[in-house]
Amino acid sequence: MVSKDDAQKRVQKVKDDKVKCANCGFKNKPDSIYCQSCGNELETASQKKLRRKHIILGVLILAGVCFGFMIILGIIASESENSTNPIIYKTYDNNGITFHYPFTWTTLNFNTRQADV
Repeated sequence: MVSKDDAQKRVQKVKDDKVKCANCGFKNKPDSIYCQSCGNELETASQKKLRRKHIILGVLILAGVCFGFMIILGIIASESENSTNPIIYKTYDNNGITFHYPFTWTTLNFNTRQADV
């Protein structure tokens, strides 16, 4: 025999299981396919779970595509750095002052006087 408390809990659960229409907000019976107020097709719990799975799957696929794209760009960038003509540097060293400069730069001799040129 079912106690009065158990019966009330079951009735409350049935009331809570009503399906709310996304269009008008009407609370329909749990087994309803269409809204009793506006006729909109109701989404079942299994459809909600499936939609949630599709959203998660879509986000994961998008993240994977973005990650793959970044890896490909990184590979292309590293290959382009290695395949182009490398810059050959010259070293300037004078009384403890040292720096490197590209081979294509021309040096000026500031030790000559204007009259010597």
